[in-house]
Amino acid sequence: MPIILPIGSEQVVKDYVTMIDKLILTGGQHVSPRFYGEKRSIKSDDYNEDRDIFESQLLMEMLKQNKPVLAICRRAQLVNVVLGGTLNQSISNHWQEEIPSQAHQSIRLSKNSVLFPIYGDSSQINSLHIQSIKELAPKLEATAWDHKDQTIEAIYSRKHRLLGLQWHPELLLSTKLENWATFDFLLINCKFKDRM
Repeated sequence: MPIILPIGSEQVVKDYVTMIDKLILTGGQHVSPRFYGEKRSIKSDDYNEDRDIFESQLLMEMLKQNKPVLAICRRAQLVNVVLGGTLNQSISNHWQEEIPSQAHQSIRLSKNSVLFPIYGDSSQINSLHIQSIKELAPKLEATAWDHKDQTIEAIYSRKHRLLGLQWHPELLLSTKLENWATFDFLLINCKFKDRM
């Protein structure tokens, strides 16, 4: 049964995580650059620091309890920041003007990626972000990249049950059916395997 977790105090985080089996961190506002030691370099008011703090605490408790996490778009960026990485505050050519349910961007995937059995060595995705991973956190590995500019499009932790996608698979479910397998593979069966 899906449950929406409202933003709460640090005291409720452990209780939230104890009562769920797995967590999807959805897209949203930009990650505040103060969390990775930078000042804002773009003109934007699209931030929610309360959400940053709350979801950071949720993520750390999920990792502590060894429960699977799927982080989508902005939340993949947050995962990278929480684990010690940084972000590019502004990039070009990654915000598609076309319908979000259509895939217009090409990516390549590592053969060692848990996503390889789903997408193969390349795929088409949607792209709805103006920020991206700059320095990858030490505990993460990149498993998919943009064909043109090598922007990191998927991250994975072999130590934790954690996958981050820069694209929105939930918006592609009607047009690219393999995206259903992303949710099945990671969040129902939880088959995180070391493919090295």
